[in-house]
Amino acid sequence: MIREAGIADLGPILDLCWAMHSETEYRRFRLDKGMAERFVRHMLGEGFVCVAEREGKIVGVLIGAVSPFWFSEETEAVELLLYVAPSARGGFVGKRMVELFKDWAKGKGASRTVVSISSGGDVDRKGRWLERIGFEPIGGLYARY
Repeated sequence: MIREAGIADLGPILDLCWAMHSETEYRRFRLDKGMAERFVRHMLGEGFVCVAEREGKIVGVLIGAVSPFWFSEETEAVELLLYVAPSARGGFVGKRMVELFKDWAKGKGASRTVVSISSGGDVDRKGRWLERIGFEPIGGLYARY
């Protein structure tokens, strides 16, 4: 089941955030659990947070927001965090969370929805998945350390 999250989901969401941090490119950076918790709490009140549940356990999370373009009053919805636990991958969990986010964004008047790949891993595979679910590439992310 995919649903919008509430404050009661904070603990399991944070557990997924810690897992994402340790599994991805983000492990290069120090994890400040207090800052992460404040971010999730803020987004639960001001942004979009949905979770995927399987057998009563939260196995996926998507966090996003809507903001204006820097050059226009039109807005775009931007995914800030998307993570599915390894045990729940390979099905439709990620797709369904993205669909709920797109619906929410449309309801907020967003002109487009953007999902990015900024956590490393198999970027080509993730890109193909995004294209299969209806997204098109609009650029790339590059980092220098």
